[in-house]
Amino acid sequence: MQTSSSNAFRPEFRPKNAESCDFNPGSGSVQKTLDNILFYVQIEMSISENKSHTSTQVERLNISFLDDAIVKARKYRDTTLHSTTTIRSSAPNSQIQDSIQRGDVIEFYGPASGGKTTILYHIALTTILPPSWNRIYGENLDSHDIIDVNATIELSGRGKGVIFFDLDGKFDIQRLYSMMIYHLHKQVEITLKEDINLIPSESEIGSIAKNALKRIHVFKPNLSESFYATLLDLPKYMRELQQNENYEFSFLMIDQINVFYWEDKDYDEVGIIANDTWKNNNIHYYIKALKQIIELTGVTVITTNWAITPPEAIDRIPLNLCYPVVAHAAWQSFVKYRFVVDRQSVPQYDVCPEEAHNLKVNFLSRSLFYGRLTTPNNNPSDVDVFQFGIDEGGIVFK
Repeated sequence: MQTSSSNAFRPEFRPKNAESCDFNPGSGSVQKTLDNILFYVQIEMSISENKSHTSTQVERLNISFLDDAIVKARKYRDTTLHSTTTIRSSAPNSQIQDSIQRGDVIEFYGPASGGKTTILYHIALTTILPPSWNRIYGENLDSHDIIDVNATIELSGRGKGVIFFDLDGKFDIQRLYSMMIYHLHKQVEITLKEDINLIPSESEIGSIAKNALKRIHVFKPNLSESFYATLLDLPKYMRELQQNENYEFSFLMIDQINVFYWEDKDYDEVGIIANDTWKNNNIHYYIKALKQIIELTGVTVITTNWAITPPEAIDRIPLNLCYPVVAHAAWQSFVKYRFVVDRQSVPQYDVCPEEAHNLKVNFLSRSLFYGRLTTPNNNPSDVDVFQFGIDEGGIVFK
């Protein structure tokens, strides 16, 4: 099924003055030009009016094993801080079960087909879906005139927006839509149970999903310069949408943050350009722009990153969760929580081809994945491994 929403995708765009900006990688004025753009964006956004977005607001990823891992790491950090200093944690005790604070930077790291993008889709769908739905009032449940509250279906959504950068060109709207439909059916089953008269039709369920897709905005820049230019104008774009559409943004997702790193690296290795300021320093520009977005909008940044080097053995941790991080030091320190995820290896069977195929299909239907949270200080919780599955409906909680 295809979504009919024209707002489900947003084209790559550039700042108003981008046509006059020289983004030629060989230009000596690149750094000055990009810094000038950022300066004018800061002025136009009026930073002082947007400070309220950051501070104490908290979020959850709505994936229990990820939220639990972050909560455990935060408890250890706060306990360590309290035991080594006389300063208490600034987070109220009532918020200890909230996994992340708005403005955090989270990364999912691992080899291809390790479940990273599916995790992004699950977080996205629980963000853009509304909290609840009623056949009479739709998503607008602020009315005090609801006749039958029992007809309200809790959808476990937020009704907020998501910015999604598809840097490797593999964003799959069909996959996201099917996961949303599966999630909605599951929530209907949980909420209504045996009251079949209140169960929404397939058309109504499809309508809920399609309306929610209007809150995800997908960008597909094909150059590192275009990606950066889009980041610069993003706060203004988000502010205008918030004013016009009346919803906030919770997450900024970047699928495969290191795509342009390898493209730019190849560009340098073949000797076309030497000592290129942009190619050698673009990660610093990304970080600067992302920090500005966080400051102005309060979004949480979630990225995925490839693991391309063989794993290195670490005591008490499965080998396939010990991939060394290949990233610029500035980026590694920018990320607050990094999850390493991977898929269980497909076993090799010494049987006839037909039986081997059946065994493989059975194995893949279970799709067992592993993961762990890594922290800069190597907390004891870093050795804790969680398991999850992935099927046609998305994440399967173990």
